[in-house]
Amino acid sequence: MLTSSYNVVIRQEGEWWIGCIEEVAGVNSRGATRDQPIANLRGALAQGIEMNRYDAGKAAGAGYDALFCFGLAGLEFSNTTKEFDS
Repeated sequence: MLTSSYNVVIRQEGEWWIGCIEEVAGVNSRGATRDQPIANLRGALAQGIEMNRYDAGKAAGAGYDALFCFGLAGLEFSNTTKEFDS
C-alpha cells in the first residue's frame, strides 16, 4: 500500500481546537481537546481523497484511463476503465 505524509495545521479558536490537512482542501475537523481533531483528521482525509477521486472520475467521463503515481520517480500506467453515473 502506498503511504504519504500530510501536514496537519491545528490552532485553538475560543473553546474549540480546529485542525486541517494542509495539502487537501476541505479536509478539516474540530474538537474540544487538541487531540480530538487530530484523531478525526485520519478518517476525514480518507473520505476527502475518495470524494476527490470520485469527482475527478466523474469529470473525466466514461472510458478514461487511470494513472497512478508512485512518488516522484514516475508513473505507472493502467488501462483500467472507470464508469461513473451522471
